[in-house]
Amino acid sequence: MCVYIKKHTYNEREMPKINIDFVIHGEPKGKGRHRSRIAGMKGGRQFVAHYTPKDTVEYENLVRMAAHEAMHGDVPTSFPCHVTILAYCSVPSSWSNKKRSKALAGEVFPTGKPDLDNVEKSVLDGMNKIVFRDDSVVCSVTKAKHYSYAPRVEVTVRELDGEAAQCC
Repeated sequence: MCVYIKKHTYNEREMPKINIDFVIHGEPKGKGRHRSRIAGMKGGRQFVAHYTPKDTVEYENLVRMAAHEAMHGDVPTSFPCHVTILAYCSVPSSWSNKKRSKALAGEVFPTGKPDLDNVEKSVLDGMNKIVFRDDSVVCSVTKAKHYSYAPRVEVTVRELDGEAAQCC
């Protein structure tokens, strides 16, 4: 007995557009700088080993898990995307109630660590190969930092109309 399975072939543009929202709970973390150390081998030879800080790896894994859940098994896109990143930092406990309420009302902004561009890097790198084939397909980004009772990062990814062009 022979069974034939009709396979539907999709034109690349027939695939549904990426349109996801997800939240990374916890304090926003920026991407840490790569570190280097001198390591030794048996026999006394030395070499320089490069590594990513542990907290950066853990945060990017947290982003990966949230993005994977939001994708519901869809394949990563190769088309241009817009990403919105809203980082909500907790208000320092040492602040007075007056300053705390101003911060939560949006009258005082978080100007300390983490840097917003480093939060963007850790979020985009965490979404690589999950949401998009590479973060080079991200063509526009909207990002902001605010204070909140619940620290988190809210991420929105929308595939843009238009086609991808290879440049450079």
